[in-house]
Amino acid sequence: MTKDPKKSTKDVDYLVRGVSPVLEVPFRDDGALDPDGFVTVVERVLDTGVGSVMFPGFAGEFHKLDAGERDLLTGLLLERTRGRTDAAAIVSVPDHATRHAVAQAVSAA
Repeated sequence: MTKDPKKSTKDVDYLVRGVSPVLEVPFRDDGALDPDGFVTVVERVLDTGVGSVMFPGFAGEFHKLDAGERDLLTGLLLERTRGRTDAAAIVSVPDHATRHAVAQAVSAA
Protein backbone atom coordinates (compact mmCIF):
# COMPACT_ATOMS: atom_id res chain seq x y z
CA MET A 1 0.00 0.00 0.00
CA THR A 2 1.33 3.47 -0.82
CA LYS A 3 0.58 6.71 0.95
CA ASP A 4 -1.57 9.21 -0.86
CA PRO A 5 -0.46 12.66 0.37
CA LYS A 6 -3.71 14.18 -0.92
CA LYS A 7 -5.85 11.91 1.24
CA SER A 8 -7.81 14.00 3.75
CA THR A 9 -8.54 11.29 6.33
CA LYS A 10 -6.28 8.98 8.25
CA ASP A 11 -5.77 5.45 7.03
CA VAL A 12 -5.34 3.84 10.44
CA ASP A 13 -4.56 0.42 8.95
CA TYR A 14 -1.63 2.01 7.14
CA LEU A 15 -0.41 4.25 9.96
CA VAL A 16 -0.58 1.80 12.86
CA ARG A 17 1.97 -0.77 11.77
CA GLY A 18 5.60 -1.55 12.30
CA VAL A 19 7.17 0.51 15.04
CA SER A 20 4.99 2.75 17.22
CA PRO A 21 7.43 4.37 19.61
CA VAL A 22 6.35 4.95 23.20
CA LEU A 23 6.94 8.63 23.92
CA GLU A 24 9.17 9.48 26.83
CA VAL A 25 8.08 12.02 29.41
CA PRO A 26 10.66 14.72 30.13
CA PHE A 27 11.02 16.19 33.58
CA ARG A 28 12.86 19.30 34.71
CA ASP A 29 15.85 19.16 37.04
CA ASP A 30 13.57 19.82 40.02
CA GLY A 31 11.37 16.82 39.10
CA ALA A 32 8.52 18.88 37.66
CA LEU A 33 6.86 17.84 34.42
CA ASP A 34 8.21 19.54 31.28
CA PRO A 35 5.23 19.96 28.89
CA ASP A 36 7.27 21.98 26.37
CA GLY A 37 9.87 19.25 26.37
CA PHE A 38 7.13 16.69 25.70
CA VAL A 39 5.96 18.67 22.66
CA THR A 40 9.56 18.63 21.43
CA VAL A 41 9.71 14.84 21.92
CA VAL A 42 6.44 14.40 19.99
CA GLU A 43 7.58 16.57 17.09
CA ARG A 44 11.04 15.02 16.84
CA VAL A 45 9.73 11.46 16.94
CA LEU A 46 7.07 12.25 14.30
CA ASP A 47 9.77 13.88 12.17
CA THR A 48 11.50 10.48 11.92
CA GLY A 49 8.67 9.33 9.66
CA VAL A 50 6.94 6.82 11.94
CA GLY A 51 3.26 6.30 11.18
CA SER A 52 2.16 6.29 14.82
CA VAL A 53 3.33 7.01 18.35
CA MET A 54 2.01 5.78 21.69
CA PHE A 55 1.41 7.51 25.00
CA PRO A 56 1.30 6.72 27.82
CA GLY A 57 3.54 3.69 28.00
CA PHE A 58 5.63 2.12 30.71
CA ALA A 59 8.89 3.18 29.06
CA GLY A 60 7.59 6.76 29.20
CA GLU A 61 7.33 6.66 33.00
CA PHE A 62 3.61 7.42 32.95
CA HIS A 63 3.36 5.86 36.41
CA LYS A 64 5.10 8.98 37.76
CA LEU A 65 2.30 11.23 36.45
CA ASP A 66 -0.88 12.21 38.21
CA ALA A 67 -4.17 12.18 36.30
CA GLY A 68 -3.98 15.89 35.44
CA GLU A 69 -0.45 15.61 34.08
CA ARG A 70 -1.37 12.57 32.00
CA ASP A 71 -4.42 14.39 30.63
CA LEU A 72 -2.30 17.44 29.80
CA LEU A 73 0.27 15.40 27.88
CA THR A 74 -2.41 13.35 26.11
CA GLY A 75 -4.03 16.61 25.00
CA LEU A 76 -0.72 17.98 23.73
CA LEU A 77 -0.11 14.78 21.77
CA LEU A 78 -3.58 14.82 20.23
CA GLU A 79 -3.20 18.51 19.29
CA ARG A 80 0.00 17.64 17.40
CA THR A 81 -1.45 14.60 15.59
CA ARG A 82 -5.14 15.45 15.05
CA GLY A 83 -4.67 17.37 11.82
CA ARG A 84 -2.00 15.11 10.36
CA THR A 85 -2.88 12.48 7.80
CA ASP A 86 0.61 10.97 7.98
CA ALA A 87 0.65 10.11 11.70
CA ALA A 88 -1.65 8.64 14.32
CA ALA A 89 -1.59 8.78 18.10
CA ILE A 90 -2.23 5.61 20.05
CA VAL A 91 -3.51 6.59 23.48
CA SER A 92 -3.17 3.67 25.86
CA VAL A 93 -5.43 3.24 28.84
CA PRO A 94 -3.35 1.72 31.65
CA ASP A 95 -5.94 2.25 34.39
CA HIS A 96 -6.90 -0.81 36.40
CA ALA A 97 -10.30 0.37 37.63
CA THR A 98 -13.00 0.02 34.98
CA ARG A 99 -14.63 3.39 35.65
CA HIS A 100 -11.29 5.19 35.36
CA ALA A 101 -10.33 3.26 32.23
CA VAL A 102 -13.65 4.02 30.53
CA ALA A 103 -13.40 7.72 31.43
CA GLN A 104 -9.85 7.87 30.10
CA ALA A 105 -10.77 6.12 26.84
CA VAL A 106 -13.80 8.34 26.27
CA SER A 107 -11.73 11.44 26.93
CA ALA A 108 -9.04 10.39 24.45
CA ALA A 109 -11.60 9.47 21.79
